[in-house]
Amino acid sequence: MDFALMFCPYCGGDVDTGDGSKYLCRSCGKNIYTDRGSALHFIRPGEKGDRLREAMDALRDDNPKKAQSIADELLEISDDDFDAHFLLGAIYASMGEDGRAAAEWKRGLDLLTVYTNIDAYICLMARCISDMMYDKEREYVEFEPLRYIDKLCDEIYASTAESCKAFFYYTIYRDYRSLMGSLQAEGKETFTDVIPKLFRRIVEYHHNFWCLIRIIDEYLVSVGYNADTYVDDEMEEFHVYDLIRKDLISYTSKMDEGDMRRIMAYWDDVKLKENEVRLESILPRMKDVGVIGMLLAKRSAPQDQNGIDEPDAVDAYVRHCLLMDLDESEDPQMVQ
Repeated sequence: MDFALMFCPYCGGDVDTGDGSKYLCRSCGKNIYTDRGSALHFIRPGEKGDRLREAMDALRDDNPKKAQSIADELLEISDDDFDAHFLLGAIYASMGEDGRAAAEWKRGLDLLTVYTNIDAYICLMARCISDMMYDKEREYVEFEPLRYIDKLCDEIYASTAESCKAFFYYTIYRDYRSLMGSLQAEGKETFTDVIPKLFRRIVEYHHNFWCLIRIIDEYLVSVGYNADTYVDDEMEEFHVYDLIRKDLISYTSKMDEGDMRRIMAYWDDVKLKENEVRLESILPRMKDVGVIGMLLAKRSAPQDQNGIDEPDAVDAYVRHCLLMDLDESEDPQMVQ
């Protein structure tokens, strides 16, 4: 499998592994695809599916004109064909027309009435955005990927009430890293400055904190982070993630599945928006920055067996995420 799930990333329900190509959530009925890099999950068997696959093959062969003729044909049959609108969005994205791509994806989202297969469209859009980010970087075209993705995620939430921002960013992050790895292996130019920004959004919007521990750990390994040399390596931001990871391990080790479901049920994309400000306020912007520098130095010092003696910014952030200081009047409801 491409990755492993503990709970459904959409509702927090239990999942079955099925045939290995996807998980099935027992609670909300969603399919969650293990191959995050495929843009073809939205294609279903049948005559229309054959045409959609033909169009996607044309895009792969750098023939957007043929793909668009198929999309136009499908929309002539029915303007309410959400698959055709998602396809058209992919076509525009391949042409670098990010605004028109977003408009078509929004139209497709508005036409969806059943969301059990929304993950297929998440994979499609994520793959297209990943490719588009690279194309714009290569061609020196100004583009603000976080603002673009944030707006699209807001559209998804407004249309479907599905909190998918962390999973959307996670999929784009994986797709883009995979693309950069392939290009590097071929000796081609890579652009990696956006990867830490994508990862920051994953941390800010992730609400399965057992899973987040593993994601942070994998990221730190991938960038060569060393807790003993992070200052000399100029990896202060990565050190903050390591501190978050350690606090999550400490606090969640005392939690059970019921606790984690309660936490996941409380957070949604609207409430998690405040985490952007919370996290970014404790991330260092430059080397040796006053209070942040002292905080990092303090947290790097050996702790006694009772752990941290007093609250600090990272600890407060993690406690907030885990609802440990939540007012009783805000007690979250369990996922059914």
